[in-house]
Order: sequence, then C-alpha cells, then structure tokens
Amino acid sequence: ACSSISDNIPFYFRGAPPNYIGGECSCGVTDIFGPGIANDTYDTYYVITYPCANKDFNGEREYEIEIINENGHRKTVYKSIPAHGCSFIKLSELVQQTGHSSQKGHYTVWFFTSGAHLYGQIILLRKQDCAISVEHCYVGKYGI
Repeated sequence: ACSSISDNIPFYFRGAPPNYIGGECSCGVTDIFGPGIANDTYDTYYVITYPCANKDFNGEREYEIEIINENGHRKTVYKSIPAHGCSFIKLSELVQQTGHSSQKGHYTVWFFTSGAHLYGQIILLRKQDCAISVEHCYVGKYGI
C-alpha cells in the first residue's frame, strides 16, 4: 500500500477507519458521503458494512443512498443491509437504475440511516489498467 502518489504504483490506499467509528453518540446514525466517478475512464464502487456489536441480532436496516450530480440534482435509492453484512454498490449501476446523468460523470454519494452505524469504503477503478484507489467515506453534518 502507498500513502502518497507514486508513478510506479497503480493504486492509492487510505482505508483506515475514520473518526466517526468511535463516536460517543448513543444513537446509531449514519451520515457519510464520498466522491464518485462513473464515465468511460472510471467507475466507483462503495463497500458498505454493518458491523453490529450484537452478535445475536439478525435483522436488517434500510439505508438511503442519495446521488448528487455536478449540477446539484439529486436522485435517491433505498437498499437494505443485514446485520454483520456488506453491500457492494457500483455507481454506474445506480446511475443507470435512476437515469441520473452528469456531464462528466462526477457525483457525490451520501449514505443515511438511523438506528445503525454503517461503515463505508470507496474504491475508484481506472478501467484502462485496473488501477484502484481505496478511501473511507467522510463524515457528514452530524460529525459522528
């Protein structure tokens, strides 16, 4: 893994847990976001996990995905995730599913839910040579 840009390494990795994982809020809230590109050169994948502390809980949580293009237009999709589970989301499929377009393929993607702390990672794939960068999602307005 490399923590800075390097010409001879075809990926960038910064996957350490962000500060909101250790939040001291008693209410489980997810309010995270990340950049995304879906065009002929790049595609973005989001890995959303639900690391529930209760090992006996087998329920699901519905979460909201808000896709915002460079003009500020929004589209919303709802998905469910099981406790102790993971969702692997491809931005180009969300864009196709919602019919949401962007001039250059640039988006901001938000993930919201209440009652659970979801953890998000972003994988940017350069299609030409399969180079990737990995980054955690960023904290939204709640700061937890």
